[in-house]
Amino acid sequence: MKQNSTFITAVILSVLFSATAICQSQNISPELRSLVEAERAFAKYSVDNGQREAFLQFFADDGVNFVPQPANTKEALNKRPPTPKPPPFTLNWQPIFGDISAAGDLGFTTGPYTLADNSSAKRPTQHGMFFSVWKKQADKNWKVVADFGISTPEAVAPLTTAFVPATHSFPPSVKNDPAALLEIETDYGKAVKVGGLREAYTKYLSNDVREYAPDVMPVIGKEVYLNIIGNPNAIIDYLPLHADIAASGDLGYIYGSYDARIKKGYYLRVWRKKIDGQFEIAAEVFNWLPDEKKTIQPRPEDIASIDGIIKAFYEVISGPAGQPRQWDRDRTLYVPGVRFIALSSKVKASTMDHDQYVKVSNDAMVKNGFFEEEIHRVTNHFGNVAQVFSIYQEKLKLDGDIIGRGVNSIQLYFDGTRWWISAVTWQSESADNPIPKEYLRSQ
Repeated sequence: MKQNSTFITAVILSVLFSATAICQSQNISPELRSLVEAERAFAKYSVDNGQREAFLQFFADDGVNFVPQPANTKEALNKRPPTPKPPPFTLNWQPIFGDISAAGDLGFTTGPYTLADNSSAKRPTQHGMFFSVWKKQADKNWKVVADFGISTPEAVAPLTTAFVPATHSFPPSVKNDPAALLEIETDYGKAVKVGGLREAYTKYLSNDVREYAPDVMPVIGKEVYLNIIGNPNAIIDYLPLHADIAASGDLGYIYGSYDARIKKGYYLRVWRKKIDGQFEIAAEVFNWLPDEKKTIQPRPEDIASIDGIIKAFYEVISGPAGQPRQWDRDRTLYVPGVRFIALSSKVKASTMDHDQYVKVSNDAMVKNGFFEEEIHRVTNHFGNVAQVFSIYQEKLKLDGDIIGRGVNSIQLYFDGTRWWISAVTWQSESADNPIPKEYLRSQ
């Protein structure tokens, strides 16, 4: 159905598994080592005592995590009951990369996490990446001041992966001035508005930048990230909410909200000063708010007949590159809770609701252009129930070459006033599973 390919994000993670990882861990400065040890102690406390208790123990009084908005962690957790024994789930993680200021008072760590279900249901373990900013307190202990976790579709690295420190030279120390950091952030925001995302990233990203976003694998490296930006001319408005910088003035962080027109959410950005005194982005973490769905009335011609609803089914997702898809109209075709099931050539099923389908399909459709056309249909009817085998072909341009074919199995029913689609299952044609000739006759 509706584009067979899944949204793909390039991943460069070889640095995590390089042959030098173990020996590099021997080159960690004493200050950074103390930070890494604090992170490991944090993770162990979570495994031994529960997530709530660990966060209360290791967060600063003003520390925040993103849920999805930045919220004071201790204030929120103190309103919750203690973790029961045994705990219903276990959150564990491992720092595998990090950096620290020249003053040794501010730093960050990042790495993979696992969330294991301890209940009788034994749901599959969830995977993701954490990103924590730490600040040394007046008592010389490290505490978390900002923490961001993003889910990933699979494990990024084993929890046994060795820690690798960032490698760079420290610039001369300067006065720590959060206002100066906000000025850099403002300049960056202006660069995005004036020249677009690619131009701003080219200027401000560090060569080893880390980019994290929900439900995709992390990206490491400026060149890699520049090659996969979905919309290089995207305009994004940033609203900083908090900034802090090390006493040495070489490492700082900012978090706030952003509006990218098609997505809104919150971000955490780490700025690092280069040896020449210029700031660069060392890492960015984003989340996004649930889409604001517009409720619109269905078009009468879309729901009055099987022909009308199948015609709309294909129209809403088809269009040239750069054209938004008609997801609000699309939503009017289905019953609440509709399920989309994509079958791979190896008969592996991926089940999605409408929001999930939109999420994995929209970016590639808008970026590359996508047209799906019905070329034949087989309909079976009983009472108010209908089952449609709709044979389709795919193109990137309306007059372009056919890039794929397949069969949509569409279940429908008539409620006395209109037609509804209740489920869709599709499978693409392959060399060992060709579409039967009788399904390729013109209508």
